[in-house]
Amino acid sequence: MFKFFFFFFFFFFFFFFYLYSENNMILSKCVDKIIKIDNVMNIYLNNGKRQLYLEYNNYNNNIKNIGVGELLEEFFD
Repeated sequence: MFKFFFFFFFFFFFFFFYLYSENNMILSKCVDKIIKIDNVMNIYLNNGKRQLYLEYNNYNNNIKNIGVGELLEEFFD
């Protein structure tokens, strides 16, 4: 029983770590600078256009909205 839980825990730990690192690698290839103004974090890509933004709420800085439409078009056209 212990072996089952041991395997289960590490499988999901490494699986989610892999997903997290893949997303960061994609963003790090194109992000030029990050500016936070009025609880909105604007991420400017290398072409200078604001194509990805993270909107934070006022209370605990949780991400409320993520706009990725133009970024996805840029990558997958």
